Amino acid sequence: MIKQFVHVFWVSLRGLFRGRVPFAALLIGTPLGFTLLFGTIYAENVVNDIPLAVYDEDQSVLSRKLIQAYDDADRFTVVTYVTSEEEMRAKLMDGQALAALEIPKGFSKEIHLGNGADALLMVNSANNMFGNAALSASQEIARTFSVGVASELLEAGGLLPQAALSNAYPVRLGVRITGNPANGYASFMLSGLMLNGLQIGVMVTLAPLLITELLRRRWDRRYPSWLLAAAFGKLLPMTYAGDALRDILLSGYAPELGQNCAIMVGGGLFCLLVASGIFHWRRMRGLRRAEEAGTCA
Repeated sequence: MIKQFVHVFWVSLRGLFRGRVPFAALLIGTPLGFTLLFGTIYAENVVNDIPLAVYDEDQSVLSRKLIQAYDDADRFTVVTYVTSEEEMRAKLMDGQALAALEIPKGFSKEIHLGNGADALLMVNSANNMFGNAALSASQEIARTFSVGVASELLEAGGLLPQAALSNAYPVRLGVRITGNPANGYASFMLSGLMLNGLQIGVMVTLAPLLITELLRRRWDRRYPSWLLAAAFGKLLPMTYAGDALRDILLSGYAPELGQNCAIMVGGGLFCLLVASGIFHWRRMRGLRRAEEAGTCA
């Protein structure tokens, strides 16, 4: 039985490297292509230069400072100024801008009166990656701008610069990130893309090979059906490896690794039984027809 298994395995392996376009090229080239094609999106590990439309109704010194704060940030690039809310929405809808900043009239006056003021950020989040980046960056810009304005107002009231800053920003929050030190996608996104490409490559390669084996009928009754299915099963990827792979790459530990392995084993055994049953039935039917045809001849 071992000799038969090795024979089937090596015959199947050699089949990967035959033909004008070998199946091995698909098997190896697909995951590499996925990684190179989509991985460049995450090469910098951040999303920068999000196109921003600006609608400034206030036209004041403070409103221009807020706009400048957005334009100076790496995440945003001011691409257009609009004169109405309808035009601002149109820029978002047609894709000329992915985010829009609206500063209402009276913005500067309300701040100087101590009432606070509102500004509106609209985001086209059709691509979640840009939407999340725009929201997080906008919150940071607004916080920095608010502290700066408050410090200037307190200094104007007679406080020294350091005292004004302490009063405007009394709580300074330190952040320490665990589990994803880079705080980005690159640590696990590329590996996930490669795994996805590998799975697609394997399935694209496996389907015609199975059909070829079914039609050629080159294995006689000495080779059990389950043995042939096991040989092809060696080519299948681990379907539930994505989450565990990501956790291992980020933290060095995957808490659901055992559960995912159990799911893969259980699902693999189930699919193996079903595939073996179907393959065995069709193979036996084909052999019977071949024997009947030989008898009649």
